[in-house]
Amino acid sequence: CITSSMEEHMNQIEERKQAIYDFIDSFTREYHYPPTIREIGRGIGVHSTSMILFYLNQLIDDGKIDRKEGISRGIWIIR
Repeated sequence: CITSSMEEHMNQIEERKQAIYDFIDSFTREYHYPPTIREIGRGIGVHSTSMILFYLNQLIDDGKIDRKEGISRGIWIIR
């Protein structure tokens, strides 16, 4: 069924977004500075930086993070 397939895909997106958010949060708490895009990818097992950027933009749209483009560690959790 197409509907359940789309729901499954949306659930996967939400799970990946949450994993990235949790990684950014825990990394920042541990090291006192935010991770780079590549560090996020390594941390959650995604090698494509474009996929990480996709999820970061989703988190920005959700109001969960902010990002300063052009700065390698320019990601902030919004509390």
